[in-house]
Amino acid sequence: MSPALTSFVGIAEIAAAISIAFGVFTQVGAAIIMGVMVVAMYKKIIAWNTGFYADKGFGWHYDLMFFAGALVIFTTGGGYLVLV
Repeated sequence: MSPALTSFVGIAEIAAAISIAFGVFTQVGAAIIMGVMVVAMYKKIIAWNTGFYADKGFGWHYDLMFFAGALVIFTTGGGYLVLV
């Protein structure tokens, strides 16, 4: 990926994490995290042929865990401490 696209994705992921942490637009932040994790898993599984755990812990298990956590936040609305 190009450096500009990589920077954009990094900034979007940080903004999504901040929105989840502060409880503002949590479902939007969770959707962004889910999108980033789907692309990360695609790259690891299809493009790089990486296993679930792979060597030295560089598999896609961690990405799947983040996707599952974001899916819970997305489907439940973030809980009762959400501001917006």
